[in-house]
Amino acid sequence: MLEARARKMPQLADVSTDQQSQGLATNLVIDRDTASRLGVTAAMIDSTLYDAFGQREVSTMYTGLNQYFVVMEVDPKFQRSPDALNGIFIKSSSGAMVPLSTIAHYENRRTSLAVNHQGQYLSLIHI
Repeated sequence: MLEARARKMPQLADVSTDQQSQGLATNLVIDRDTASRLGVTAAMIDSTLYDAFGQREVSTMYTGLNQYFVVMEVDPKFQRSPDALNGIFIKSSSGAMVPLSTIAHYENRRTSLAVNHQGQYLSLIHI
């Protein structure tokens, strides 16, 4: 839209864009009222998701010449789709296991595939 209007301006020549906005992002939306009622905080959800999908270092193995970091992760077959979130349980403050799907859902949204820079600054305009 901005590009089309800029093309019509006689002051500008060779107007083009490098916008690539057909990426897909999955956002987790937490129902904070329900989570609070069940004794689950946002920090508990964050920690559990990091355990499953992050690069949590849980141990270091030492040998005579080297050391190896042990990283915890879920089985890769559970990392292929956001539907894997249905199998995640959060330990509440009372010790009960609460299904993540009870207190959160995910939404797919469009996002940029790349963010271009001019020097060290973002060169991106969203309209």
